[in-house]
Amino acid sequence: MQKIIIIIIISNFLFSYSQKNNNYFEYHKLINKAEYCFLVSKNKDSSLFYYDKCFNEFDFIFVKDAVNAAQIAYFTKKDYKKYLIKGFEHGLKIEHLKLIKLFDKEIKKISDDSFLNEEYLNKRKIYLKTIDLDYLNIIYEYGVQDQIDKSLYERKEYERKRKIAFSKIEKTIRKRGFPGDKLLGIADSTVYKDSKSKLKDFYKRIEDYDFLKKYFVCGDELLSQKMIYLLLIHNFCSYNNLDNIWLSEIKNGNIHPRDVALIYDNLYRSYSCEKPTIPFKNNLYVNYDKYSTISDKINKKRKELFMNSLEIDDLKKTFEKEYGFKFFWGFWGCR
Repeated sequence: MQKIIIIIIISNFLFSYSQKNNNYFEYHKLINKAEYCFLVSKNKDSSLFYYDKCFNEFDFIFVKDAVNAAQIAYFTKKDYKKYLIKGFEHGLKIEHLKLIKLFDKEIKKISDDSFLNEEYLNKRKIYLKTIDLDYLNIIYEYGVQDQIDKSLYERKEYERKRKIAFSKIEKTIRKRGFPGDKLLGIADSTVYKDSKSKLKDFYKRIEDYDFLKKYFVCGDELLSQKMIYLLLIHNFCSYNNLDNIWLSEIKNGNIHPRDVALIYDNLYRSYSCEKPTIPFKNNLYVNYDKYSTISDKINKKRKELFMNSLEIDDLKKTFEKEYGFKFFWGFWGCR
C-alpha cells in the first residue's frame, strides 16, 4: 500500500511538472520582464533567465521572442544557438538572420554550421505539422481577392465587396480562432511546397496578375503572419467588430497583444470609425502628435494589454541604431 501511495505522489508530481502553461497573459509578462531586465536594469543574466523560463513553460512561442533572445545572448557572449533552435521550432529560417546587422559577422558561421542546419531540418518538419493548412488557404484566398478587388474596382464597389468578405472572415475567426502565428505559422512563401501539399503557395496564387506582382509580397521577413492583418487594416473598424474576442484570443496565444494594439490604433486612420480617447502608439501610419502629453496614460493602457512602455520601445530603437539589433518585427513592425 505504501508503495502505491509513493507511486501516486511521484506520478502527480511529474504530471504537474510536465504540464505546460496555456495562459498567454503570463507569457507576455515574462517576455516584458526579460526586455525590462536587459534594456532598463542592464541585467543580462536575469533577462535570459526570463526568456528561458518563458520558453520552458509554453509550447507555442512567438518566434520573434526567440530571435530577440538570441540577439541578447550573442551580444552578451552567451550561448545564442539554443535560441535559434527554439526559433526553428516556430518557423525561423537561417535566412531571417541576414536581416539582423548584429549578426553580420556571424552569419557565415551560422550558415555553415552543420549542427544548426541539421537541427533546422528536423525542427522544420515538426513545425510544418503544427500549421492548419486548410485555414491558411482560406485566409490566403480572402487576402489575394482583397488585393484584386482593391486594384480593379472603384472605391465604393471595393468597399462593398470588402464589407461582404469581412463579414465572412469575422464568422470564421469566431468559429476557428484568430488566424495568427499559432494556428497558421508565420508568413512563408514555401509553406505548402515544404509540407508536400497540393495547395498553392503565395506567389503561385498571384502569378497570373501582373499588377499584383509589382507590389504584393508574402512577407517572409516579418516573423509573423501577414495576410490576416492586411485584411483587418483594410477594414478600418475591424477592432470594434471583434471587440469582444481580443482578450480571450490573446490569452489563448492566438494573437499577440501588440497586433491588437496595431488594429486598435488603426481606428484613428478612418473618419468612419468611432475613435478611442487614448491610443497605444503602435501604428506606423497614425499621427500621434496630439497625444504627446499623455504618455503616462498611454503606458497605463499598454500595461493593461501586456505591452511594455513607450520608453522601452525607445530603448529598443536605440539598440537597433547603435548596435545593429532588430527588435521590432511583425506587420508594420508592430511587435
